[in-house]
Parts: sequence; structure tokens; C-alpha cells
Amino acid sequence: ASSGNSNIVKIDMGVKHSNYPLLFTPPDTASSIKAEKLWVNISYYEIYPNGTISPQKNLNLTTSALILSPGYLYLDDMDFVFEHGYAFKRYKDSNTSIVMVEQSSFRDGSYTIYIFNTTFDSLSSRDVLNLVINPVSYGGEMSIKNATIIFESLNPEYWNKTLRNVAQVNVSGNKVVVKVDGGVLRINRLSISPSETNQSSKEIYIFTSLSRLDVFVGETERVEAIVRDQFGNPIAGEQVNASVSGGIGYMLEDTAVTNSDGIAVFYFKATNPGNGNIVFEVKGKQAILPVNVMEMSSGKGSGSASNWDRDNYNTSLVVSPDLVWTGIYNASKIILKNAMNVGHNSEFELQFVIYNQSTYYTFEVKEDGRLHIYKPGVTPNNRIFNSKFKDSAWDNIFTSIGTDLLDENSYKSGELTQDEKDVLQEIRNFLKNATPSDPINLAVQWIGHESKGDWIVQIQII
Repeated sequence: ASSGNSNIVKIDMGVKHSNYPLLFTPPDTASSIKAEKLWVNISYYEIYPNGTISPQKNLNLTTSALILSPGYLYLDDMDFVFEHGYAFKRYKDSNTSIVMVEQSSFRDGSYTIYIFNTTFDSLSSRDVLNLVINPVSYGGEMSIKNATIIFESLNPEYWNKTLRNVAQVNVSGNKVVVKVDGGVLRINRLSISPSETNQSSKEIYIFTSLSRLDVFVGETERVEAIVRDQFGNPIAGEQVNASVSGGIGYMLEDTAVTNSDGIAVFYFKATNPGNGNIVFEVKGKQAILPVNVMEMSSGKGSGSASNWDRDNYNTSLVVSPDLVWTGIYNASKIILKNAMNVGHNSEFELQFVIYNQSTYYTFEVKEDGRLHIYKPGVTPNNRIFNSKFKDSAWDNIFTSIGTDLLDENSYKSGELTQDEKDVLQEIRNFLKNATPSDPINLAVQWIGHESKGDWIVQIQII
């Protein structure tokens, strides 16, 4: 059910006793199934897709353990219990438990919480019972840090032993406290009923995929709004409205419907320099994306170039030939993104240099999908790196996803030599070790095949 499909669990509730020669053989007896309420409290910080970190979030949830009690007369009195993703057999007289199915909720770096909401407290029958399990909220995941998961358990010692190798765990009475530094959190909410029932309503939350948007006049930028429910799971089919303030541009379409991932896609056209906001709205909830539109800078050290130094915005710059970007330090990535042809459909090529007072590296992105790096000059004998991008990495240069030139995973498997891997690490260290007193500069030497221009590209240094 947590994958989105309803399921029916069939349980034969009747106990058929054997023929006892010396004892009274009873008729079939009934079994009972009970839903015992348990609580789950989760506190965490969420790392949003745009990289920002939320204030501390707290969820106080109620779930149910399912307890099946067979109507045995001459056998040991026992229950079969399912709670928090695992099942065990519990003997009432000896107060011992035997695990039948190991837990599936906690894995190293992955934590799945199942919330069972039942429409019944207890049921008793001699017949086959059909329990309908409907997905109410599912399919999402949240990147989290500094999380504490506290839950009530009917068998706390099991968790005390099981989670020792997964997280920091502490047990007090029936309370289990699990602390994790980070990972992925999933919350699947399921309803359980002896018949088909309507799914309960969801609370709606909306936020943006970016923390801010920096564009230049004339650009069209893809922006996304993400709609989730109170459990962090995507909500599909919701209409989201978008509007622009500040007179900086307009949306190509002012409404969009969320897809299966809860994402509504829009396109913003920047027309005038200045600051404004894109406001996304769905059912009374809003998310605001700050936008800064700037004039294109095209001269060496002129125009807005100095406003885009990494230490000011930690963001990116749309460049044209002969632009110099100064004051770069404490970085580790050089990302190319949103490369766009604005001329005569020539092939994309780019050459730029990163340098400080004593060292420089020349990067040459070629139309055949290769990156060449030279030191100290652009000649074959001075080439220290020559490798072909993965197809996906090359394609991402022309989208808002982007490709990190210093990431080994951007290049085809088996293409990199150990020497070339060392070159990428050397340049990462070169960026990381730069300081405000001795920063790194980036100079664009040409864009477009054979230096003919016809392209703009966004370079992101972070």
C-alpha cells in the first residue's frame, strides 16, 4: 500500500479444534483483532531541494499496533502483534516474545515511519475477515539532519537490541528514543478498515525548489513550486497559481498543475532590472521566491560583474566573452548550466581561465563533449586533463541542472586516469585554499565554436 495501491489482507478468524479423545472437543471459536493506539513524535531539520535548511519541525503522530488474538482453548495463550513495520508472537503467561518478521523501518541512513489509522478498535469473528489497506499519504522522502524519533512500543527491548548498529538508541519503559545525525525520512500513512472507506483529507504545504533566483534581462528561467502534505509526501493534481511583483518580468503561464512528484513547473521571463518576487499560491498557502534581475555584463571588469563575486551571493554569473569574475575563494565546484544558443546555431565551446597571483588553469570545453585542462598554457604538451563527459552530464550543461567540471562522476566510466583524478583534486584544493587576501579570478576567453560567440552560459562557483 505504501507504493500507492490498495491491498486486501484476508485473515481466517475461525479456530478449528482437533478431535480430542479424552477431552471435550469444542466447536469452532472466534479470534479477535485489536488496534492499540501508539504515539510517534519526530523532531528534525529538513534540507530542502534548494539547499536551505528549515527551522526545527515537530510531528506528533498517532499510529496503531495490530494485535491478533486466536481463540485457542488448549494451547498457550498468545497474541500475534504487528507494530512499526515488524511482527512478533507474544506469549502472555511467560511475557516472552518471538520475532516473526524483522523490522523494515530503520536502515542505515534511511528511516521509514508507517502510520496506521484504523476505523475500528476491535473485531471478533469466526469467518474470513477482509482488511482493506488504503494508501493515504505516500511516495515522498525528506533529507533530514539532527533528527530525534521517539515512539511507543509493545516490545521495546527488541528495538533496544536491533537499532544499536543503526543509530543512537535509548529505551525507557515503553518509550524508544532514536537519534540520527542525518539521512532520508519517509512517512507512509495508511488507513485500515474492514470495508472500503473514504481517504482522509491532507494538509497542503508549498515551497520553492530555489532559495532565490538571479537572472539577466532577456533570460527565460524554469522555476518550480513543490506541493506536499503534512507528512512530506507529494500531492499530485493540485493547481498552483503564480504571479510576479516588482515589474521585473512575467510568467509565460500563470497556472500549472502538480505532477506525480508534487511539482508544478513554470517559466519566468526577465524583462527589466530590479528586485521582485514570484509568488506561488495553492488553496490559500503561499511560497515566495525572491528574484534579482540584472543587466547583462559584457566588458572586462565592468557593469555588474563585481556584484556577482562568490563571497557576496554564493551563486552564479551569466558570462559573455572577455568578462572577468574576481574575488573567488573557499569554493570547490565549477558548474556549467543553462548554456543557450543566441546566434546562428554554432556548436557550443567555451574557454576560460581560473588564476591567482602564482597559478592558473585553462579550461577548454569542446564541441565533441570533452574537457581539456592546460597548465600553464594552451598547447598539447601542456594538457593535463583530457576526458569525455557522460552523455547525461553533457546534456545537463544545457539545462538548469548543470554539470560540475570537477566531479569525477561527470565523466564516462573508465575514461579517467588516476593522474586526471589527481588533477581534479588539485584544482578543488586550489579553490578551497583561496582566501580573501589571495582570491581566485575567472576570465572567459571565448564562447562558441572557433570563438564566434553566439552562446551564453551560466557558470556557478560554489
